[in-house]
Amino acid sequence: MLTQTSTRLIARYYNEIACEPDVGKAWEVADEILTPEFIFHPPNDREGQQGLERHKQFLVWHHEAAPDQQYTVEDIVGDSSRAAARWCLQGTHCGEVLGIPPTGRHFSLVGIFDIRALIQQLTPD
Repeated sequence: MLTQTSTRLIARYYNEIACEPDVGKAWEVADEILTPEFIFHPPNDREGQQGLERHKQFLVWHHEAAPDQQYTVEDIVGDSSRAAARWCLQGTHCGEVLGIPPTGRHFSLVGIFDIRALIQQLTPD
């Protein structure tokens, strides 16, 4: 069963890191809840990228690409050792994404985020 602590930490990731417009504040929370070995999978990257510092660089790019980005977490599923979140992302395309120059157009997309290795501590409730 997914613990309340896990759910709260996942919500913090989206609310205080992914949606935080102040990258410095996002980095502070990332330092607190992400492991140094954190592995994440940006769009079209099956291999994944490793490391907290690399993720911070990704956050800078992501916020430049869509400064008004907002994630809505639709579902969180998991157990005591792993979880995944299904989300919707909306924003304005203001920076290059996957080779596409900025259009200034509003976008919406959906995805799933595998939370394994995301959270430094999953303490039982």
